[in-house]
Amino acid sequence: MRDTCRRGPFLAAARPVLIDEPGRRVLRPALLAPATRRAWPILSHPAIALLLYVGTFYLWELPALQSAALDNAAIGLAMHLSLLLSGLLFWSRIAGRRPAPLGVSHGERLMMIWLAILAQILLGAYLTVKSNVLYPAYAATEQLAMIAPIVDEQRGGFMIWVPSALLSLLAMIVVIDMWGRHETRMDLKRTQ
Repeated sequence: MRDTCRRGPFLAAARPVLIDEPGRRVLRPALLAPATRRAWPILSHPAIALLLYVGTFYLWELPALQSAALDNAAIGLAMHLSLLLSGLLFWSRIAGRRPAPLGVSHGERLMMIWLAILAQILLGAYLTVKSNVLYPAYAATEQLAMIAPIVDEQRGGFMIWVPSALLSLLAMIVVIDMWGRHETRMDLKRTQ
């Protein structure tokens, strides 16, 4: 552990093996548990990962669940954990280093991103152009930030619509580049 402190926090973050032993004692059994090993092939399937990613996002946008998450800290934690885990699962399938047949094909990755972009655009556009307040739980923003609740919701919808879709488009460009590099390597192997 002393060696990790000298090397800095970025090295520790980049190389999880340098993280302390108690963290590994908790994480390793959970990841190697038979239930986790049986569930992983199902959860990591591209269609399931996409469905969980988009479905979790849409589920927590329901006004009743948003209110419950604001009112109850445990539900709020469940919301954030489920969003984090579904996002990590989805993006791990997109950013995986192994192409098909060992990993997700580049075409499937592009389709996953494209469908996620469509889902972001649909939800974000709806929240941006609607004219009625959906989330009364956020009415406190009117007193705290002097922003009308409808304007606050429309700004949130815009954030879902434009910046998140643009970041996903950037991910598409990265996947296309990965695909091109993979094809170049395969061509070099075939010609040697």
